[in-house]
Amino acid sequence: MKAPPNTSLKKQIASSIAILAISSLICSCNSKKTVTSDHVNEDQLWGEYKADYNAFQSEGMEFYVQYRQGGSAGHTIRLDAPARIDVDGQPMAMVDGDRKLRNPILAVLSNGTSYYLNKPPGPPAKSYTITWTRSDKSTYANSLIIPEKASIQKPVDGAVFTKGTSLSVTLAGDPLKKGETATAHIRGPGQWHGEPVDGIRPASKSISKSITAGTEIVFTKETMDQFGSGIARITVNRKISAKVQQGHESVGGKLVSTYHFLPVSISIADPPVE
Repeated sequence: MKAPPNTSLKKQIASSIAILAISSLICSCNSKKTVTSDHVNEDQLWGEYKADYNAFQSEGMEFYVQYRQGGSAGHTIRLDAPARIDVDGQPMAMVDGDRKLRNPILAVLSNGTSYYLNKPPGPPAKSYTITWTRSDKSTYANSLIIPEKASIQKPVDGAVFTKGTSLSVTLAGDPLKKGETATAHIRGPGQWHGEPVDGIRPASKSISKSITAGTEIVFTKETMDQFGSGIARITVNRKISAKVQQGHESVGGKLVSTYHFLPVSISIADPPVE
């Protein structure tokens, strides 16, 4: 007799398809077409400015800027000289096509023409100023404040977590300020019962949770019970989001700076059988 279909696996496959569909929808809504700055009204450009620092990797500080015509989904803009973009006086390089930055969501969204700069490894400054020089040589400055250096206080690296209770991820450092978000991401072994279906079994499980105040991110018992037993990796980032300051009064834009903490690894164990 043929075994009945595994409904859990069906749900996981359906979830994966949904994520891909959403990603495709996001990309399709944003224009990938590029126009040059001398063919547009520079007062009507949407501006997106991002700074990204990862304490675990050695790439240094990453900066990303993208301009779009008329709004966040418009055509991307290629700057013609003398127009340019600098980070504290250092020119940014033009990138045509997708730029795969460390942030996976940014990798999905950053299509079309953008501008990129990677500063040498080292501790980040408290802030950076990105200056846009337009075709008429007028300048507009937007400053990105970098989140304060912080770390995961608990759980400590190598800790053992026994399922059946909630898991608290505590952040060392000052509580979040207005406009800040902290997100913890746990990637660990997937929960599985029975034999694989058609040779497929979930290799891992990923769950994220964000807070906008305090220093504690709590994953409930029900959430943690979704993991199997084995090694899990916890990563946390602290993000500051703000409105643009200059050059985009008509259309708007956003400033986003992110600090990725050093990750920790824990062992997830099943509770003892009574």
